[in-house]
Amino acid sequence: MNQIYVTTTSIGQYAMVLMKNQTTSQVPVTISWVGKSNRSCVTSPIFLQIWNRITLTWEDLDSDTTTPAGVEVVLSATKVSNLGNYYDGSFIIAARVYQQAL
Repeated sequence: MNQIYVTTTSIGQYAMVLMKNQTTSQVPVTISWVGKSNRSCVTSPIFLQIWNRITLTWEDLDSDTTTPAGVEVVLSATKVSNLGNYYDGSFIIAARVYQQAL
């Protein structure tokens, strides 16, 4: 990895990063996130989620509950089924990574 990280500051209860990707059709998608936190995943897990446009809910794809603070975390998942639940009419898919900041 390139060791370049985007810094987010939690003002409220959660630190969160929203990601969107556009394709030209509903194709299987792999979503990956590499990052660090100053909070331990043992006490405050990090979650990778995908937005389900049908149920209007965030669905867990991957999580980390073991990495200590300050150590690189890699979350990744591939979505291959029910793709119509996740792509909008412009073939945009949304995912997020979040960690409780309290």
